[in-house]
Formats: sequence, structure tokens, C-alpha cells
Amino acid sequence: MIAARSHTTASALLRRLARPLLLLAVWAALGAPAPTAAQEAARRPLQIEDYRLWRSIDGATISDDGAWVAWSWSRLRAEDTLVVRSLNDGREHVVARASSPEFSDDGRW
Repeated sequence: MIAARSHTTASALLRRLARPLLLLAVWAALGAPAPTAAQEAARRPLQIEDYRLWRSIDGATISDDGAWVAWSWSRLRAEDTLVVRSLNDGREHVVARASSPEFSDDGRW
């Protein structure tokens, strides 16, 4: 009696899972996005010359009044660049060869 009950429970579980598993298999076969040729071509190993293009962001800060944000970014063997952007209207100031942004207490400078 116990073996029959176990078999019945297993078959009931299999019936409940059959439809979701079938739907998942169909989605995987038909609906899952496959990489395009352009994506495959873009996935190439990094070359030594690629490292010079990398940027690092340093010193991100927000003014005390929340109106401005500033950060600096740098590249290997290149000058740092400081960016200050208004969060109110999107104005942006870019300062070459600058880093370590700090705002005044009132946020005006």
C-alpha cells in the first residue's frame, strides 16, 4: 500500500510539472533571444591597446544643497578630466587636467 501511494504521488507531481516544463522547453527553443552576428563579432578578446581606452571615475560628490554633482575621470597615461553637472537644468562644465572635486558649504562653488 505504501509503494502504491508513493507511485501515485510521484505521477501526480509529474503531471503538475509537465505543462510548465513543456512551456519552458518551447520558450527556450523558440523564444529565447539568440546572439546576433554583430553581437558575436563584438565579443572579441581584449587586446593590449584596448586598455588605454578604459576610464576610471574618481571623487564623485554631490553638493550639500543637492543642485550639483561632480566627478573626475581618468585614463591610463592621460590627463584627468573634471565634470560638474547641474541636476536642475543639466548644464555641464568640463575642466581638463583637473580632479578631486569639492563643493563649498553653500553649494555655490
